[in-house]
Amino acid sequence: MSLEKEKNSGNKIHFVEIGKALKKLGHQLILIAPYYKSNGTKDSYGLIDEQIELKKKSITNYLLYHKKLRNKLPQLVQKYQPDLFYSRDLLNVTSLSKILKKNNIKHLVEINDLIYDHEFKPKFAKHFFIRIQENQIKNADLIRVMTHQTSEQIQKRYPETKGNVLIIPHGTDPKIFRDRGKTESKKKTKTNSSFVFCFIGTYNYMTYINGLKFFLRSYKKFIESDSKDTELILVGEGKYKTLLEDEISSLGIKSNVKFTGTIPNEKVPDYISASDICLQVWIPERKDKEGLSLKLSSYLACERRLLTSDIKGFRDILEPFDPLFWNLENEDSMYKCIKKAYEERNSWDSGKAQREFVIENFTWEIAAKKMSEAFLKK
Repeated sequence: MSLEKEKNSGNKIHFVEIGKALKKLGHQLILIAPYYKSNGTKDSYGLIDEQIELKKKSITNYLLYHKKLRNKLPQLVQKYQPDLFYSRDLLNVTSLSKILKKNNIKHLVEINDLIYDHEFKPKFAKHFFIRIQENQIKNADLIRVMTHQTSEQIQKRYPETKGNVLIIPHGTDPKIFRDRGKTESKKKTKTNSSFVFCFIGTYNYMTYINGLKFFLRSYKKFIESDSKDTELILVGEGKYKTLLEDEISSLGIKSNVKFTGTIPNEKVPDYISASDICLQVWIPERKDKEGLSLKLSSYLACERRLLTSDIKGFRDILEPFDPLFWNLENEDSMYKCIKKAYEERNSWDSGKAQREFVIENFTWEIAAKKMSEAFLKK
């Protein structure tokens, strides 16, 4: 988590912001994380960091981190005497749990998705990761998930977890994520077009790339048929970025698309505020999957209209605010969403209601308070 080059990705932001929120509530926080010397400088994020130093990021060093963590944990337990250990994606959870149980420390495990729902390459890796996740679930005192669907799946598959699964979605910081003014934000981001789309994310998952490709093809039609004075801002980096670049080149719309690269989290709202429509056009592996995304609360807090995949979870949250719902893998539906957004650009007025909804339901402090209350009841 404490890597300069990676501190803006959703997973890292999520973990760190929960820590900050718990600290605001009066708790002491110790963030244990790998630190790779080749990736930049150490950054404390305002928390107490116990960083395990490694030379560079690799699969071998990722495994080595977990070995070093297991060896270091008894010393950290004695030093800080924690009440709660909060983890996600730990490989050696069985041995770590033995240390925690020996010291009467509760373990809260975060599970975003059940691995058996996903395809893996190579395929043999799936069995390995399912076994790791099962160890996490079976050794947890409490389990935090983001959606009702995941909660139901876990309790059905692992009946012993009944009553210990907490549905606590991630959130945003409305002090950072707010409408910073379209005119001023356009100047800051050097955005000149009159109608602007924006996507924030990392390009490491084909579920996002495939959805963006549908958008790009419909976007070309919009440029040719409706407005050439338009721009798409793509914020972030990732290993599949070249696939998007190739698609954009083949469609001949390079002049209408801007890649920003990685942007510090505190500056991301400038790009959202410079935009008219924000995108979350995800194509899940399972079409019946309930969706939730860190992007949604950030977009909503900045008072921007959303164009999203029409899936459960997104619809449950967004429907009151008249978003643009795209029928998955339907190019005509995507074009209609884009055209509708353009035609209604001066009449949509649900931004303030969206922001109020976030403040009341989806902040990091709300999530942190629910976690601490659940621990105290345990």
